[in-house]
Amino acid sequence: MVSHFIRRWLACLFLVFATYNPSRFSYFHWATGTDALSWGFASTGVILTGAYLLGFQVLLSSIGWRGVLAGSVIAVCACLEVIRLRPDVGQLQWIIETVLLVVVSTTLAAGVSWSFLTTKLTGQKNKRYLNKGKKGLSMP
Repeated sequence: MVSHFIRRWLACLFLVFATYNPSRFSYFHWATGTDALSWGFASTGVILTGAYLLGFQVLLSSIGWRGVLAGSVIAVCACLEVIRLRPDVGQLQWIIETVLLVVVSTTLAAGVSWSFLTTKLTGQKNKRYLNKGKKGLSMP
């Protein structure tokens, strides 16, 4: 159960950090630093956009706006804790950006994994997969 979440979390980390990261090796920096449009650039943009659309659709359908709001509160609290620790001023922006990206990817991974986690933790099966028509298993 934990390995499924970790795989999804790593995939979400890859998606978020491939799009933008403080080290300047990301799609965002590639897009802002180039003048010419190439097939690799366009196809990478289409793949990232599709992955985000799919991920956020699953996120909103599983944990909803309340879960996204909870992730936002966690992000703000994490940034306030980083500021409270008083890191070096030169590294403050890099640390806050990294913390925010990790929280965004963790929230996305929680949304993608939510239905799997609730099924495993509660032992319940999804009602739409039950056979309709069998006695005792029909749904209204």
